[in-house]
Amino acid sequence: MQRVQWVGVVCFVFAVVVSSANCGQAAEMIDPQVAALQRQVELLERAFAPQSYWEAVEKWAAGVQTRNGAAQFAVLSSELRERTRSKYEAMMWVTGTSSPWVAEWIVVDEKVLSENAVAFTVRFELAASTGPVGAYTVELEVSGDGEQYYITRLSSEAWAFR
Repeated sequence: MQRVQWVGVVCFVFAVVVSSANCGQAAEMIDPQVAALQRQVELLERAFAPQSYWEAVEKWAAGVQTRNGAAQFAVLSSELRERTRSKYEAMMWVTGTSSPWVAEWIVVDEKVLSENAVAFTVRFELAASTGPVGAYTVELEVSGDGEQYYITRLSSEAWAFR
């Protein structure tokens, strides 16, 4: 439960920082506040940072399941963040749909690629009010150096409806 609360705090604070930073001249007038919020987000992201390959996958998949784009974004590499930031911002950091939703997820494959990279295949089971409706599979690559672990690649297949 505390993990979900942290995710909510990170999402809220990040949204405030992004909103404040995009206010142009208004942001300049409240620069100390913006700087403080940016620092707070930075520290929250450090506290949320995965400590293993598996934890990176778990935090990202939990973010997908709860539709929390800020949680997903927090475990992406800087390169993926750069490429995806505008998409997350456009969705106001809320991802996915209310229906169907992710009922559960499971890691179905894990493959060591190198000394500092592991590939995972994650299957998301989808449900709607009528019951199970299909699944979605995502392939991720997580890189790490013993201290920091981030998702460095994401790819997915088309919806696989039952």
